[in-house]
Amino acid sequence: MPDIQQLAFIFDLDNQPSMEEAITWSEEDQDALREVVLLEALDSILDGRNGEKGKKELWDWIYTDEGPFSFDACCKAVGVDPHEMRVTFSRYVERQALHGEAEKGQLQWTAKMLTAYMEEPAASVN
Repeated sequence: MPDIQQLAFIFDLDNQPSMEEAITWSEEDQDALREVVLLEALDSILDGRNGEKGKKELWDWIYTDEGPFSFDACCKAVGVDPHEMRVTFSRYVERQALHGEAEKGQLQWTAKMLTAYMEEPAASVN
């Protein structure tokens, strides 16, 4: 267990460094974080434990192209074309669902969302 005096600085709000002083992210750090965000999001879509609301939010994010951690920015950080990633990942999800390679219920909802995005992608993005 840590010594209480070692943790005292947390509660000394008058002597805390400013946000600019406390956190400095290099471009490489940001790209590494973008890679993790991308991989976690794709993995979460394939995870059968994720609910409908969570999957919808992830599919909405996949169709974002603005912001420092948008799908497009995350793909570009790892050297992947965002459009190609959308198409490839969507086809993979659809193929998994159609061929029954996923556990029961795991990708059916994802396939339904994919169909909705392919039919009207602009209407699905918030």
